Amino acid sequence: MREEILTYLESMRAEEFFNEEDQEWQFRDGSACGVCTASAMLVAKRFCGTVFGYNSADNRAAEIGFPVTHGHDFALIQERWLVDYWAWRVEALIAEPTFDLTQNMNQEVVHRLYGDPLSWSIVETFTPHG
Repeated sequence: MREEILTYLESMRAEEFFNEEDQEWQFRDGSACGVCTASAMLVAKRFCGTVFGYNSADNRAAEIGFPVTHGHDFALIQERWLVDYWAWRVEALIAEPTFDLTQNMNQEVVHRLYGDPLSWSIVETFTPHG
């Protein structure tokens, strides 16, 4: 699954373009590359996952977010893969865009970067269409 996610992230990267009219980098669907929610939604939708997020003021232990942004959103796939295109591609805060939550080492890094999972809220869940 990791390779499939990485392949999709590379396709997202390849479709980025600068919209002169809006004066911003966008994905093909018109959403802003610079907005963490936009990329999290694309990933979660593609893999029938969930977008989680947090308000930085309520999750001060998280290294990603406060004081630069007021919150942060990312995708969770199969309750195993935390995927953060924005932190990887846009802000270069992480070296790899995916974390396997079944790996203890990744769990520790995720807790440091994203804070306590109890501080996360569901933004949107995507399910397979019959």
